[in-house]
Amino acid sequence: MEMDEFREAMRKIMGNIDDEEIDIIFMKVDTNCDGTVDWDEYLNYMLSEYQEKDFMHKEVSTVMFPKPMQIVPVAHCEPIMKLVFIPSQTISMEKFISLSRTGTLQFWNENFHLLRTTSTVHSKRGHLQTVWVTDMVFLKNVNMLGISSTDRDVEFFEININKCEKIFSLTGFHNCILTMDYWTDEQKAIFCTGDAGGNALIFSSLDVIQYGLFNIRSFTSKSDWIGVEYWLAVAKNVIVFTVGPTCLSLLLQALHEDWCHQIKFIPELNAVASCSASQKTGLILTTLPVSANTKPQKTMFNLRKGILCLDYSPEWNILVTGGVDHVVRVWNPYVTTNAIAIMKGHSSAVIHIFINGRIKIIISISKDKKNIRVWDLREQVCLQSIPNRYIPLGRFPITSVYYGRTQNILVCASVSLGILYGSIEQMEESQVVTSHSKPLCAALYNTNFKQVVSGCHGGIICVWDILRGDKLMQFSTSNKKGVEVTTMVFDGHGRCLITGTKDGAVKVWNFNTGVCLLELPNLKQGEITGIQYVNQKIYVCGWSKRITWYLDTKEESEREYREWKCYHSEDILSMDKYNNKLLATACYGGDIVIWNIDSGRAFCRFNAHESTLPLIPIRIFDNREVASPPKRLEGEVFKRQTRDQQRRYKKVSWATSKDTSGISRSPSRASEATSPARHRRALASAPPVLRGERVEKKRRGQVNQ
Repeated sequence: MEMDEFREAMRKIMGNIDDEEIDIIFMKVDTNCDGTVDWDEYLNYMLSEYQEKDFMHKEVSTVMFPKPMQIVPVAHCEPIMKLVFIPSQTISMEKFISLSRTGTLQFWNENFHLLRTTSTVHSKRGHLQTVWVTDMVFLKNVNMLGISSTDRDVEFFEININKCEKIFSLTGFHNCILTMDYWTDEQKAIFCTGDAGGNALIFSSLDVIQYGLFNIRSFTSKSDWIGVEYWLAVAKNVIVFTVGPTCLSLLLQALHEDWCHQIKFIPELNAVASCSASQKTGLILTTLPVSANTKPQKTMFNLRKGILCLDYSPEWNILVTGGVDHVVRVWNPYVTTNAIAIMKGHSSAVIHIFINGRIKIIISISKDKKNIRVWDLREQVCLQSIPNRYIPLGRFPITSVYYGRTQNILVCASVSLGILYGSIEQMEESQVVTSHSKPLCAALYNTNFKQVVSGCHGGIICVWDILRGDKLMQFSTSNKKGVEVTTMVFDGHGRCLITGTKDGAVKVWNFNTGVCLLELPNLKQGEITGIQYVNQKIYVCGWSKRITWYLDTKEESEREYREWKCYHSEDILSMDKYNNKLLATACYGGDIVIWNIDSGRAFCRFNAHESTLPLIPIRIFDNREVASPPKRLEGEVFKRQTRDQQRRYKKVSWATSKDTSGISRSPSRASEATSPARHRRALASAPPVLRGERVEKKRRGQVNQ
C-alpha cells in the first residue's frame, strides 16, 4: 500500500493520530524507498525493532544488585514487622531500628552489628491476651518512635543513646492501627494512620517543636486525660476534629471498604495517599485543606482487586502501585481512569514497591514467591529478577523492607535480615554522565525522524530522541568486539545509515531497527575514514589513498563499483562534498585534493606547506589497478581483473633510501601488513615537514614544469 492507504489503515487501528507520526512509521518501514509498504515489510520491521530493543536493554542495562544477599541473623524467632533508618544527626552510632511482632526493639549500626536490645510491650490493663505490634514510625525531628499494636493504641517512645522511654500514648481507637506515616520539613509535621476499618486519621502541626504534634498543651482540663500518669495517655476523641491556628486534625471515616494497607503523605501534592484491597476504593488521594473553611478533597482510583502498596516519585510526578493481581502500575496523579504503564512478571501479590526517580528504576517485591524485581521506569522492562532461591530468608514472607535511595541499599526483613547492596557507580553524584563508553567518532541529525544518531570507537551505534533525550535504539556494527566505527553518513533519502569501520567494512543499516541491509565487499583498503552519498553513489575513502564508489541500486544481484586514480601519497583522513558536484579529500601528508564527481578527475590541489595558491595534482602510481572501467559485483563476490600493462613504482622509504625522483613516496600496504600493528599508521609515512629541503625543491620544480 502507498502512503495514503497506509494512513487510512493506521487510523483504523490507532484511532486519531497525526499524519506526521504516520509518515514517520511509513518511512521507517519503507527502507528500500520504493514508496510502498506491504504486510511482510511491516511485520519484519516490528519484529526487528522489538528484538533489537530487547537486545539493547540486555546489553546496556547494568545489574542493580550484583552481589548476593547477605544474611544477618536475629536473636528472636519472631517476624520483624518494621525496619526504619535513623539519620546520623539524631543518634551517634545507631543507624537502623528493627521491631519484632512481640515488641522487641533492636538497634543496629550501619554495618548491621547489633548494639542493644529492649522491649516495648508490657502488661496492659490486666488482660492476658498477647499483644502484637503492627507498625512503627520514626519521628526524626522530635527523636521519638511511634508504635502501633493490636491493643488499638499508638505509643510514643523517646529514644536516646542509652534509653528508650515511653512518653505518652494515643488511645480510644475502635479499630486496630495497621499502617502509619510521618513527614516533616523540620518545622511543620504531618502524622497519619490507617486502621483495619478503612478509616484514616491525619494530624497536622505547623510547628511541631514548639506546640507538639497533637498540641496537647492546649487542653487544660485533666478530665480530658485517660490514664493514671500525667502525659501518659491521650483520648483520641479529644483531639479529633480540632482546628486551630497551629494544628489540624482530621478523621476520615470509612475511607476504604477494606483494611488500609498503606498510607503516605506526599508534600508535592499536599495530599495523603492511602490504599486498600477493595475494588472501588483501591487508591485514594486526600488533599488536605489549606484553611479551616475548606474541606478535604478526595480523588479515587478504581482498580479490580485493589492495591496493596504504593510509592511516589517527585522527580517524575507519578505514583507506582502493586496489588493482588501481580501487576505493577504507574499512574498519573491527575488521571484516575487508566494507568500510564503496566509491568507484568510477578507470580504472586506485590506487597512492597519503591521508586527511585533519579536513576529511573522501580523495585517491587511479591509475597509468596519472594521475588524481587527491578524495572526500568522509562522502557517498562525488567532489568533484574532475583528469585526465591537467592533470598534465603526462611519460609516466612518478607514483612518489612527498607530501600535507601542515596545509598542504593535494599534491606529485607523476615525472621532475619537480608541485605542487597546496589551498584555504587550509578549512585555517585560526581560521576560524569556519558552517552557512550568509548570516544565518539560522529553524530548525525536526521530531519525525517527528528533523531540523533551517534557512533563511537567501541563499534556501537545509538539512536536518540532529540526532544526527550531518550535512547531509542542501540546496536553493534560488527560481530567482533571493539571494532571502531570511524565514519558514517545517511543515504540520500535519510532512511538508512552507512557506516565505515577500522577493519575496512562498509555496511548499510536500517538504524531504526538495527538491521544490516547490505554489506559492501571489502576491497582490503584498510581503515575507512570518509563516506559520502552523492547521486545514488556511495563514495568511500581511507588508508588505501583512493576513492572508490559503489552504485546504490535496489537490485541485490549486481552492484557496480569503480576506483578512481590515485592522487594522494599518504592516507586519506577525511572527505566532504559540495553541491553534489565536487569532492574534497585531505590526506596525512597535508594535501587537499578537489575532485569532479561527474568525471572522477582531480583538477586542483592545495598544500599550505608548499604554496598558498592552487597546485596541479600529482598522479601517484602504485601496484594496484588504475584507470579501470566500472565493474560489477555479483552478490558478495568481488572479481578483480589485472592488466599486464599496469605500471608499478619502486617503493622507497624516506628514512632509509635516497630519493632519486624528487618526489617523496609512501610505503606500500604490503609493508604495513607485515608490521605488528597493521592498523597503526606506518612510521615511513612521514609528513612533508620531515622531508629534506632538497627533495621539496625538486618536487616544486616538477610541479612548475
